[in-house]
Amino acid sequence: MLSPQQFGDLTMRYEAPDMDIPRHRITATTESGYAVGQMTWHPKTHAVTGITVDPEDQRKGIATAMWKMGQQVRPKPVHSSDRTKAGDAWAKSVGGRLPRRKPVYDPISRREV
Repeated sequence: MLSPQQFGDLTMRYEAPDMDIPRHRITATTESGYAVGQMTWHPKTHAVTGITVDPEDQRKGIATAMWKMGQQVRPKPVHSSDRTKAGDAWAKSVGGRLPRRKPVYDPISRREV
């Protein structure tokens, strides 16, 4: 089990898959327990299934810190082929093998995101 890690004033915690949430998960929370970011990855494919950071906390390195913490876990998360354009740029910035990107479309506007 990976111990919680500090990132600035945030605490990042790893949780292994269980019956309630069948994904590996890292959550970045404030001192009061408010979750500002989360990264999940599939237990069999190891592909990242989601990375979210509150809009006001974006571009502060939180997603990158969660990715780096995930690299200490077995199995390590890997980049998914389902990436938005912004997700593709971020994935390139943190490194690792990048599978060919499949376009991701907004379900309302039907535009690529």
